[in-house]
Amino acid sequence: MAEPAFQQGTAGAAVGWLLTQFFIGGQVPVQLWAPGGVNGAEFSELVDDLTPKNRRSGADYRGKPVADIDLVHDGREYHAALVQVIDSARHFLNVSSFDWNVDAGGRDIAYRLMAKKLGIVGPAYERFLARFERGLPMDPTHPAVASLYDIPMTRFKDLLVSYFIETSDHPQVAAVRAALHGAGVTFDCATVRTCGDLTPLLKQTGTRYRAGRGTPESDRAWHAYQGLEALFAARPPALGDVRPRRALRDYCEDPDALRRLVRRVGLRRTDRPTEPFPVNIVADAKQNIFNLRLGERSEQFPYFVTEPIRDIYFMLLEFDIRVVLWKGVMEFPWHLGPVPLPGRKTLGVAPMPFIPWPWLNAVPGFAWAGVPTSIFLQYLLSTDVRIWWGSVNHTKSWSSESMALESGMGMALKYFNLNDRHRTWHDMGVLVQGAPVNDVNDHFVQVFNEARVNNRGLPASRGATIPRLEYGDYVLTSPAVDASRRSRAWVLTTHPEQGDSNYRGVFVAALASARRNIYIENSFFSDPLIARMLRHKAREFRGRVSCDGLGEVECAAKVRDAVQIYLVLPDSSDKPIVDAVGTADFYDMLRLGIKVHRWSPESGWSASRMLHSKVWLIDYQPGEGGSPTSARPTPRSAVIWPTTRRASCPTTPISPGRSTSASLSLISCKSPVLKRDRLFEPSDRPIPWSGRAGGCAACWSSCSGSSENPGACPSDTPFLAAPSSRFSSPPAQLQAARRCVGRCCGHQVQRCRAGSR
Repeated sequence: MAEPAFQQGTAGAAVGWLLTQFFIGGQVPVQLWAPGGVNGAEFSELVDDLTPKNRRSGADYRGKPVADIDLVHDGREYHAALVQVIDSARHFLNVSSFDWNVDAGGRDIAYRLMAKKLGIVGPAYERFLARFERGLPMDPTHPAVASLYDIPMTRFKDLLVSYFIETSDHPQVAAVRAALHGAGVTFDCATVRTCGDLTPLLKQTGTRYRAGRGTPESDRAWHAYQGLEALFAARPPALGDVRPRRALRDYCEDPDALRRLVRRVGLRRTDRPTEPFPVNIVADAKQNIFNLRLGERSEQFPYFVTEPIRDIYFMLLEFDIRVVLWKGVMEFPWHLGPVPLPGRKTLGVAPMPFIPWPWLNAVPGFAWAGVPTSIFLQYLLSTDVRIWWGSVNHTKSWSSESMALESGMGMALKYFNLNDRHRTWHDMGVLVQGAPVNDVNDHFVQVFNEARVNNRGLPASRGATIPRLEYGDYVLTSPAVDASRRSRAWVLTTHPEQGDSNYRGVFVAALASARRNIYIENSFFSDPLIARMLRHKAREFRGRVSCDGLGEVECAAKVRDAVQIYLVLPDSSDKPIVDAVGTADFYDMLRLGIKVHRWSPESGWSASRMLHSKVWLIDYQPGEGGSPTSARPTPRSAVIWPTTRRASCPTTPISPGRSTSASLSLISCKSPVLKRDRLFEPSDRPIPWSGRAGGCAACWSSCSGSSENPGACPSDTPFLAAPSSRFSSPPAQLQAARRCVGRCCGHQVQRCRAGSR
């Protein structure tokens, strides 16, 4: 694979050559052939060779046996899987995020993480939601009820802390609660401001402690205050040092005090009961710019705009959740007390602070630079210039000690599709259990530590310590899987800074090894290498056909039917330029018989609908897929989920070899465990055309012999993506069948142009 004859550059002309020589990954293998196909030993050995090897940890991401792989088909399942990962984590939780919106969906996940740190998880969190789901007035003077997710996050923490003090089983918290109850404090939350009201206690104590001068009731009240303050203080306070507060919210105003509460009496690791339960997050910094919303009220300065760093990450850090950003416009490697210092560590070592003063004018040779030019050049010296064309953390990964969730979705309402009548985002993911989880966690620790080098002084941390993660602290603890009885799965990454572009090589090798069929569902299509490989495979499939004894029409139909290559793309995506580039190869692909389907549902989806899934299935055999409850459904196919690539350049989103930062994907060969595999079964949803690969085939099977037009839909009439069709019908009958399936699929037949040729 290292031979130049077996490699191809990722193009880009002079600029591309410069980038590949000095900044990002260059060539990828293209002339590969696995004699046994995707199910042969040679292909497994190839994938083992291409998978990354972490030199820091010694981990080798070779194929490993899996205990279970579930397909997460849509946003609702994705939200349920997120909750499952959060609730089931016992030792740690690692999150790699690209897109985190400040809406009800993004807040919901953030609130669950904050509650997790306090041990409010599972049924306890559901009881919390049931109590406050109808919302509360903000204060007694404003009776209008604010919905739960309209309550500012800075005040939502008051509800969480009050509920935690009221319900926690921790001995220290239970003792404080008993003392507060004894002094007449209740935990009624009539409004957000009065939730955790300590006024009855304050009336008994006054504002200053006077030893020996109080009544038994006031002494009990002072001891209750002392126990409460001990939960938040750096050290247990003496009675004379106790400062009575009017409400629990006053204790939460200090981020350091809130972090001490979480560390002291919050959730613990079950494998190390003396240590707090760690939640680690690495998030892309530049995506926050696109999630900035002017005109929306915020509790953080400035108050007229919302964005994730201030409105999400600030609160997560206050709950002792470690958050680092990946390559922001400005990075903060250091702290001077609570004040962050911008700049970067060049090569991870040499400090280069950014000082907004034109000191460069004093450097010989730069006297010509004025103040604006000098400051701009200083900025370039103190930042990673790659942030302007790449280096994006595009991974969407959640992992614990027992399972990992990989998908193409972020945290926002538009991803979760909780409303059947207003869905916006079609995507997929996988929930995996077994040995590959170790590789997911290993890669996360690697990326987190790299991001931490220049971002441990994130302004939102306000002096919080974000330590380096140790690989040994984040390992799989579930029982070993019998490798002889389970399929293997590989974790693929794309991390150009580490010379890692294995994902594209594996994908091209899988296409080259295809023997029966290729199904691709992807949000973008603009890589000429992939288009070239698909055309090559189409010619190969056509070349296998023998037309002995057939007429010209029958032979042409048989040749076209032999090309079992199906490509499902969005009718339009959120990157119109990429859409236009991708159509350049369609003419030759359609002429060769490749079926190109355009996903454009007419009902059930909003105007902002988006097909974002990236799924490849090689050598799928209908009838061997098993039922949704089958444990080992398909022994002769390979399924590739490139679900969380870390971003390629905007013009080549299907090209992992040209990716400009790290990514995470999963490939499972031979017998993927897909208990909920619904890629190729008839849709059970209101939308006939679901956008799934083989969607028209599913519609065809459900439409055949329909009562609406029984004469036009015989079961042996071919159409589009029917896997085993035979083009033996006369043209009139074929046209009638196409119209029938067009109605069945819920969109015009022109959307499936490949079948009309």
